[in-house]
Amino acid sequence: MLKSLYSGISGMKVNQTKLDVIGNNISNVGTTAFKSSTARFSDMLSQNISDAMAPSIKQGGTNAKQVGLGVQLASIANIMTQGSMQPTNRALDVAIDGTGYFMVSKGPTVFDDSLKVNHKVGTHNFVAQGVESASEIFYTRDGAFTLDEEGNLLTANGYRILGYSLTNDDNSKTPTALSPGEVTIDDVDNSLKFNFGPGSQLNGYRFVIGTRDAGTVTSAEVDNNTKTITINGDFTTENALTTAQIEVAVNKALSKAGISQSVKVSSDNANLNTITTNGPSGIITGGTPAESIDDNGNVYFVDATLDLKAYDGELKTLRIPEKVKMPGSDEELRIKSFTIDANGIISGVLEDGRVAALGQIALASFRNAEGLTKNGGNMYSASVNSGEAVIKSGVGTIEDDNSSGYGSTNQGMLEMSNVDLAEQFTDMIVASRAFQAAGKMITTGDEILQDIINLKR
Repeated sequence: MLKSLYSGISGMKVNQTKLDVIGNNISNVGTTAFKSSTARFSDMLSQNISDAMAPSIKQGGTNAKQVGLGVQLASIANIMTQGSMQPTNRALDVAIDGTGYFMVSKGPTVFDDSLKVNHKVGTHNFVAQGVESASEIFYTRDGAFTLDEEGNLLTANGYRILGYSLTNDDNSKTPTALSPGEVTIDDVDNSLKFNFGPGSQLNGYRFVIGTRDAGTVTSAEVDNNTKTITINGDFTTENALTTAQIEVAVNKALSKAGISQSVKVSSDNANLNTITTNGPSGIITGGTPAESIDDNGNVYFVDATLDLKAYDGELKTLRIPEKVKMPGSDEELRIKSFTIDANGIISGVLEDGRVAALGQIALASFRNAEGLTKNGGNMYSASVNSGEAVIKSGVGTIEDDNSSGYGSTNQGMLEMSNVDLAEQFTDMIVASRAFQAAGKMITTGDEILQDIINLKR
């Protein structure tokens, strides 16, 4: 039999596969964040007619005589270049401009520590995720998000978006959201009492009374070096000063100093001119940090206008709820609107005008992104050749910060497909002609065989 017959068959097979790949690319030209593929070929084993010979004294060397046996599929490579940005003006549409994939989970909501992340130098990966978590992790660049009735942030096919809980507090401490104990400035006939919302920001501080003369405007000052909160006001004139005025002044001063923890002020006697001592109060102790998303999935107020720090040691299901709880109270404030900034921080504008930080979207990258497995629905999963996910550290991380190596998140935009139609049509012409030529080789071989058979008449 002629070898060319089988070479022609192999040529038809690989070019059919290439046309399949091209057809898939063209059909997904409008798919959000779709990554095109390309088929690459290599030659098959060549049969030796004669081996190469070394040169001798009498004659030069000769090359080997080899006949190729056809073509084979070498690889189908994913082209992971970024697509163009498409403005949508939809608040829940997010595009990644640069390196990174959104991390999503299939399974129950995650608010505990089952998805632990190690952000030590040179790691930035999951810690025993497959053992402790019931969630199946996927990756996508399709940022067309939606919300469910609980406010969970989802992909179009219902997978939950993962990210980090945030705090204004010390993110090196466990966020058990305990309030410090009460401190007082005591006098014989009255006491000025200070109670606190959850948090550790005020641990080590104390209160003193500064200027107390008649006519003094109520104000407060925070000295972060000496950890002293000084209260100024008219402590001389009867009924000239109220605890409500002191409370407003103290909380305003704390916010100005970058402290989000709230303070409530009360007294045994409404007439504060009976307090003749300037203090100081006892030292504030016992508070522990509060975070934006607790272990039960409740979303608490964290001031987005102050310094934010992420609890990036664990991933949680992100939420944009209808209302945000105020730490240390039963008060809930409705979210009027929300934004997502370039660092993936989701902020909600509350009904009283304050801005709450709800969470931070987590991103991941891979050493070999072309090795990811396509799962359909614009989802990818890690494979043995893609490497483990390298997870972006959160804002204000206490571990190794690798966030500069990731792209920015752009709200109101989606990434378009990276399919180049001109290139695909050109490849389609080449592949179809190659397919026809391979078929022609078979018919030509058949004609030769017919001629050989016809030699015997």
